[in-house]
Amino acid sequence: MAKLYNQSLSKRDLFARVSHLSQISGPRSYTFNEGKAKGMTAIDIRTGGGLSYTVLPDRGLDIAWAEYKGIPLGYISKSGLSSPQYYCSDKSTWGESFTGGLLTTCGLMHAGNSCVYNGRKFSTHGNISNIPAVDMGSFQEWEGDEMRMGVRGTLLNGHLYRENLEMNRTLTSFLGENTIRIHDVITNNGFERMPLMLIYHMNFGFPFVDKDTILDVDAISRKVAGKALEVGFDIYKEMMNEPLSDNPSVTYFHDLRPDDHGMVSCQMINKRIGLGIHMLWNKKELWNFAEWRHLKPGDYVVGLEPCNNNIRGILKEQEDGTLEYIEPGESRIFDLEFGVFELGENE
Repeated sequence: MAKLYNQSLSKRDLFARVSHLSQISGPRSYTFNEGKAKGMTAIDIRTGGGLSYTVLPDRGLDIAWAEYKGIPLGYISKSGLSSPQYYCSDKSTWGESFTGGLLTTCGLMHAGNSCVYNGRKFSTHGNISNIPAVDMGSFQEWEGDEMRMGVRGTLLNGHLYRENLEMNRTLTSFLGENTIRIHDVITNNGFERMPLMLIYHMNFGFPFVDKDTILDVDAISRKVAGKALEVGFDIYKEMMNEPLSDNPSVTYFHDLRPDDHGMVSCQMINKRIGLGIHMLWNKKELWNFAEWRHLKPGDYVVGLEPCNNNIRGILKEQEDGTLEYIEPGESRIFDLEFGVFELGENE
């Protein structure tokens, strides 16, 4: 049964009270008609439990805005929403098309700074986030007294004489719950082994990220990149900062401790507004976890990034022996759960 508005309701109970499900939940699609987003399609999902989010089919089925009971969770960069027609892989100005949003997917062959690999230039974080989906659509499906909703589609990452990768993505939420389940199946439809790099670049901003926000992770060990060591930054301190121009841009790499089922997780909470988020995934699929903190005025963001690489780019990963591959005909599955909770529910 769905738990809605402090009561449990069966499908029949719900339809006795609601003539059309759009009254309380479900997908809603539309097209942007101005600015650099003009012509892009979007699908809003309302779970009925308080969580709502916007999926961008033309931008890799990534997620732009996300809110819980009207409180924004994600980060939107200065570039805002930009159609993939403005994307140019040869440009070094990656920030012109980086929306941020709750989710920007990075990959599929390259993630990290731009580089030249086998005579070919790979732009920052790859191009999957700028590929429009095909065979795409929203859904609402009943399974007994449970209703799931979401968006599914296929991303074709192909290049003449080179890769032929396909990613089938399904984003699912259940009526009355406040979770998003991301299910990706990546298949190598070509006839050569191909590099496979993937980052789930989850981005959080104000008001959820503020000086009161704390990241909670169970880490076996940590490493740090960026300027943190140069300025004597405490790499174990997990309290967020208020916007200050001298805040260093820091990336931590947390080696998370898996449970008995191989799952790892993190939580980030803001006690002042009484909200927390959690993320859950399989460490064998996504063995690295990066925490990107850029807490400067005007660009105030924390990124939580499960990934299967060290975010150093395809060339450096190959040199370091950390580059993963996907064999011809092989499929790889990646699952990530994101959820929102009010403090006291999941502490």
